[in-house]
Amino acid sequence: MTNYDTSKIKTREDFVRFLRFLYHTYLHEGATWENETLENFLEALTWHTEELPVSYQKNGEDINTDTPSWQVFADMLIGATLHK
Repeated sequence: MTNYDTSKIKTREDFVRFLRFLYHTYLHEGATWENETLENFLEALTWHTEELPVSYQKNGEDINTDTPSWQVFADMLIGATLHK
C-alpha cells in the first residue's frame, strides 16, 4: 500500500479524504492487501487496535490512543490492511 501521512489527519474532512484514498487503493491494489476478506480485515483491525499503543511507543510517537482522534482511526485502518 502506498504510504499515507496520517499525522496530517486532524478533521473529519481529512478523514473522509483518507477513506477515499483507502477505497481507491483497495480498488487498484486490493489483491496486495494482507487481509482481503472482511473477516480477516476485521480480525486484523481488532488486533491492530489492541496493539496500537505499543506501535506508537516503538515509533517514538506520543499519541494517546484512549482519546479517539481521526488520526488514530486512520492508523487502525491502515494497520488492518498490512498485518495479519
